[in-house]
Amino acid sequence: MLLVSIAIVCIVDRREIRRGGAEAAREASRPLGAEGGFQLLFRDRYLFWIAVLTVLLNVVNTSGEYVLDKLLLERVDCALR
Repeated sequence: MLLVSIAIVCIVDRREIRRGGAEAAREASRPLGAEGGFQLLFRDRYLFWIAVLTVLLNVVNTSGEYVLDKLLLERVDCALR
C-alpha cells in the first residue's frame, strides 16, 4: 500500500511539473519571512481558531483520561474491599 501511494505521488508530481507547477512549488518552498508563526496565527482567523480548537482538544483529552483513571482506581479499590 505504501509503495502504491509513493508511486501515485511521484506520478502526480511529475505531471504538475510539466503543467507549469514548478513555479508554484518554488513559491511554496520559500520561507515565510521575518514574521514568526504566532504572528501568522494572530493575523489569520481561520488558523487562529484551528489552533484554539487543537489546544482545547488536547486539554479535554488529557483531563478526561485523568478523571477516568481516578474513577477506575476508586471502583477497583471499592471492589477489592
